[in-house]
Amino acid sequence: MSTHALNIETTDKAYVQIATPQCIGIGFVLPSIELIITNFHIVEGNPQVIIYSNNQKRFLVDVLYIDEIYDIAFLEMPKGFEIQSLSFNTGYAQSDSVFIKEKILRTGEIIKATDTFHDIKFIPTNIPIDTAFSGSPLISNKGEIIGMNTGSIYENDETGYALPITHVVKSIEEYQAVGQRIATRCRACNLIATPDSKFSHCKDDSTKIFATDYPKYEAEGVSRTIEGLIEKIGHKAALSRKGPNHWALIEGSATIYLSYYEPRGYILGDAFLCNLPEDAKVTEKIYKFLLQQNYLIKGLTFSISGNDIVLSLIIYDRHLNTNTAIELLQTLLERADYYDNVLVEQYGAVWKS
Repeated sequence: MSTHALNIETTDKAYVQIATPQCIGIGFVLPSIELIITNFHIVEGNPQVIIYSNNQKRFLVDVLYIDEIYDIAFLEMPKGFEIQSLSFNTGYAQSDSVFIKEKILRTGEIIKATDTFHDIKFIPTNIPIDTAFSGSPLISNKGEIIGMNTGSIYENDETGYALPITHVVKSIEEYQAVGQRIATRCRACNLIATPDSKFSHCKDDSTKIFATDYPKYEAEGVSRTIEGLIEKIGHKAALSRKGPNHWALIEGSATIYLSYYEPRGYILGDAFLCNLPEDAKVTEKIYKFLLQQNYLIKGLTFSISGNDIVLSLIIYDRHLNTNTAIELLQTLLERADYYDNVLVEQYGAVWKS
């Protein structure tokens, strides 16, 4: 097994998924530190965010510390949340091999030792970073975190940038030194402030914004209606949010992704059930079953997306009837949890990893 393969087994268990009504991102933890570390731009505007990992229970957690200067945020670590920490190393050099785990393993190297932007040093790599994976760790070939990925800095630039772990560790030390749960880095004096010491570092209080200052999110329009439907079928809307106009509902072994595409006015519900097998004869058998079910079931449709078997529904917002929508959503949840077992156990499909 390669070094990368060994590392990826570990890092898969070390990623924290983060979701807000505005965006999604990644977080991670360091040894002996009871904080989830991520980018400020992921949590900006939210006093609380949703975290989850490896199909664990979702948690709504407080944003404890925000730092607009270094683009850092710390989240509370809830009881019962299991996540593996990775060791870190402050040493790195140009041409060192590094990797990032997104949907797949992406490998590359450090382009040069540092690149300075607004007086802050970053680690530039030849791995462009998907915005949905901002906040993820940049990992050395030894499996150690050397930085936190922030995305691109310059417009139309394919370079990926990571904040060196030294900045993160220093911020943790400064945050812990103030001894209070809620804190921020003052944009004027660059020092850590707390709600009880707003004026202790400098007089301009407008430069000190705390996560607790952000208003609680309230959905509007059709999104508000959708969240009402989610609540009525027994799920918590706040824990289901997954970026703008996106939600995820877990029912048994199935996860339903709801999305509202406002320009076209339709609401989509997609349940990614399982994967097609490599055996062509078994796949043909599955295709026949799906076609038969599309003829029999009402309001739902089977389709194939890449290697995924998907069960879907579509509702137009102008035809959104609460009772009908609730019935359709409940049917999708129940049928998804039923069909994934049937497809795997009776027709030879493969469980999603």
